[in-house]
Amino acid sequence: MANDNQGKLVPTLTNDAQAIMNSQVQGFNPTALAETGSLAAAQGLQEIGSAASEAGSSLAILGPIGAVAGAVLGPIINAINAHHAAAVAHEAALLNAAVPEFMKTLQQILAAYNAGLDAASTYAYIDQAVTDYYTNVNQGGSGKIEGHWPFNCAGDTSPQPHGCNGPCTVGHWEIEAAACEAKGVIAQAELGNPGTAQFCINSGCPPHAGYQGFGPWSVYVAKPSGATAALSSLGLSTAWTSLSTTGKLVAVAALLLAAFAVGGRVRA
Repeated sequence: MANDNQGKLVPTLTNDAQAIMNSQVQGFNPTALAETGSLAAAQGLQEIGSAASEAGSSLAILGPIGAVAGAVLGPIINAINAHHAAAVAHEAALLNAAVPEFMKTLQQILAAYNAGLDAASTYAYIDQAVTDYYTNVNQGGSGKIEGHWPFNCAGDTSPQPHGCNGPCTVGHWEIEAAACEAKGVIAQAELGNPGTAQFCINSGCPPHAGYQGFGPWSVYVAKPSGATAALSSLGLSTAWTSLSTTGKLVAVAALLLAAFAVGGRVRA
């Protein structure tokens, strides 16, 4: 138990309790209590009051300083906010142009595959569309793409890298993910399993901070027949797909007759 130089209990929480117990054994001793907790409390209150007074004086001094600091920092903060708002607006403008352009191009690529474009060329065109997206969102100053977050077609679980901004995030979840969806459906079509490629599914690619987002859409993908592919090379795929089954049979018969006629003239 701590004592001062005169052998008295030093005011601590433990000694307060000890003083109370002593007073109960020896009879009520107000002096002992005053020398411990009660006196310490009185002295503490006095010290707190002095500290509060000093703090008030300090605040009175800091008042004018705070006003000066506010006058200096205000324009700087306003400039930072204005710069941020301009960057967000530029970012949204880039996305509102680049995302619809990518989706439109992807739709055209899949239509070309359905009309007879081979799988290897289709994959190459999809990759080029992704590259074009990143080029389109890398225009201008603040607000253009920062960072790159590749999408793993086998099952993406990678965390968002530090510094990946809006165009980078959209590139990951909407652009590269759409490319993976298209390639996956084409791969199945090549195996004889046609299916529907779905993009921005459920509620669509969400809007954010001026970016308008993009609604859900889908397209049926199937490997074209040999006749469709042959006609596609002649630029006749649109006419072919618009024909009924009977019309297609008539067209094929006409092509065969024309081929026999040409062959007969060659032999003659």
